[in-house]
Amino acid sequence: MSTDYHLSMLCKVLAVSRSGYHAWTSRPPGPRAQADAALLSLITQAHQESRQTYGSPRIVHSLHRHGRRCGRRRVSRLMRQAG
Repeated sequence: MSTDYHLSMLCKVLAVSRSGYHAWTSRPPGPRAQADAALLSLITQAHQESRQTYGSPRIVHSLHRHGRRCGRRRVSRLMRQAG
């Protein structure tokens, strides 16, 4: 969160309660975020095994060969977010 604005002002602008904001920040990651984290570790492993040369299409193919079903766009998004 930015330190330029007070939390009360941000909550007012976004029309959310302060308690709702604090509940959201302390909530554990959802099932999709947990699945993405698990998939990202497999993507990272496959990328390292390819000597960091594979892009998302080849990573997807590698994951499919190992029995993990996933889409190229999801793999692309996770790779992009991970840098």
